[in-house]
Amino acid sequence: MGACQAPGSDFYYIWTNPNEVYRIPINPRDPNQLGFVQAIIAREDAIAQMRSGAGDAVWEAVLLGATVAGFPYLCASLPLAGCVIDGIAIIASGGLLLNSGADFTEDFDAYGRHSRQSEFYLCKMRGLSDSRCRELAGITSVDLEGTR
Repeated sequence: MGACQAPGSDFYYIWTNPNEVYRIPINPRDPNQLGFVQAIIAREDAIAQMRSGAGDAVWEAVLLGATVAGFPYLCASLPLAGCVIDGIAIIASGGLLLNSGADFTEDFDAYGRHSRQSEFYLCKMRGLSDSRCRELAGITSVDLEGTR
């Protein structure tokens, strides 16, 4: 699902899948249109954050693996200092990885919420009732907080 405005045009092109594209006249006073465009932008931002976070997590996992693999060698070569230094590195890299996992979960939740919002506002733009659009989009009032 997405939307774009062709340069210099007074229309949004909105697609819900590759075979379904709508040409909608821009109406800055239509709260449903505004909500839809904002939800699509926020959804794309969440996707970008998930991709970025996944890249970070790969490097953090590699770092964690290297520190765990190096633990026996550092402990053998520098008994006390090596164990302490590598132990701290394991804790730090594990913490980074846990933080990335939490961020990914938050971004994934945002993606789902904004996807439901975009479905809801597209439904409203088609003229269906509020209750029917909530049902079709699987949206709750919490999903709609702060969207208008």
